[in-house]
Amino acid sequence: MNKIKNTSDLRKEKENLRQRKDELEKSIHYDWRDFKENLTVKNALDQIFSSEEKIKSNTGFFSKWFYQLITEKMKKATDEIQKKVMSWFEK
Repeated sequence: MNKIKNTSDLRKEKENLRQRKDELEKSIHYDWRDFKENLTVKNALDQIFSSEEKIKSNTGFFSKWFYQLITEKMKKATDEIQKKVMSWFEK
């Protein structure tokens, strides 16, 4: 923030702060929208089995976080399934 010497400076600073607030709200809105879109099962599975290029195109924080969460859970689930299937063949 700059030093405010008169009312015109105050108005300019107020306008700058309003614009920054609008930009941040828009960013939050887009991240939230990306997060909600990634909550669908189809999108989650598409992300898990798609190429890394498609994953890199998701730039929102929530979408990246959600992808990492789902990937971790799917890896654990597939490891458990693999162990169970291997135990069937060992018998």
